[in-house]
Amino acid sequence: MYLPFKLIASVAVATLWLGSSANAAPQNRNGTILHGEHIISFDGSSRPEGKSYTAFIRFDDQPAFLKCIADKKSFQYELATLTAIHGNDPSRYGLPPDTKKLFARVLGIMTQSSEQHCIVFERLEGADLFDFGGQMTDKQKDEILPDIFLQTILALRYMHHIGWVHGDIKPENIFIRRNGPNGRPRIALIDFDASQRVVNDRQEMITGTPGYFAPEDYLVEPSNQFKRESWMLGATIYTTLTDVPPYGFYFNTEKNDYEQFNPWEMHKQMVHIMDTNTHTCPPIETSHNSHLLALVGMLMKCRAEDRPLISDLDSSLLIELAAREDTHPEMAQIWERVQANTATISHP
Repeated sequence: MYLPFKLIASVAVATLWLGSSANAAPQNRNGTILHGEHIISFDGSSRPEGKSYTAFIRFDDQPAFLKCIADKKSFQYELATLTAIHGNDPSRYGLPPDTKKLFARVLGIMTQSSEQHCIVFERLEGADLFDFGGQMTDKQKDEILPDIFLQTILALRYMHHIGWVHGDIKPENIFIRRNGPNGRPRIALIDFDASQRVVNDRQEMITGTPGYFAPEDYLVEPSNQFKRESWMLGATIYTTLTDVPPYGFYFNTEKNDYEQFNPWEMHKQMVHIMDTNTHTCPPIETSHNSHLLALVGMLMKCRAEDRPLISDLDSSLLIELAAREDTHPEMAQIWERVQANTATISHP
């Protein structure tokens, strides 16, 4: 089932395919968007003043993606995270040297005005996991999602090793590139304005998205951000398999659509599952991949102290997840459906 709504609100193994070259650290470029050291033109889109926005552009005569952020603090979170990601060496932590290919390459950083702070990314062709997953059959999900989530785990392991969390893991923030080798999906983790450096065992989150908040987020007190990330990844796998998040939404039979719980009901529900250490979300009945189901069960423990860190996930389970087909012959048909049923097929 492909839901007609977009959700609101805001290595493990050597066989994992990456790319062939690491990304360079982003360079700072001051000046306005339309002139300066670099030549930038907008691809048929206007520039709103005083608001955050994104646009497809050409940067030094190559396709690019522009993200301009009105909130300076959010821009600083994203910039600091990207600088750490591209400025470190994954091999120092026993990860493949091309792990940084799991993140979009940064082409430049610009300050348009005191109210606009912009990052220029390489333009990626593909779709986010919410749209991509919505065009797969249950059988295709069982076959293709292990590859996607292994790459996601590798990207998050790298971030955690260098002391950062993403902070807002959800299907919309996992981008599926269309140009993977042999038809295989290749991910890019995107949107880091909720990211932060972890300096204490417990600290406050920055933000998140309803449906993916960990139960402990509803206590409104500092918590383990790495274990919070484990929950969000588990909830993301759950959502991709079932087309709806584990908590926070109910099906309105009169409207024939899903609606979001009000904040008070959501708070009561999440505190309840922590107190009872028992899930109340529907079981996943659409998947027969025992390894994916086991991974969801590990990551979505009701209490944070029982949850594994992503960096400590059972290696034997990850090896089982990786033991899938090297090629996916149905990818071309899936991409045709994605292109026919979604508004765009580019980043993000």
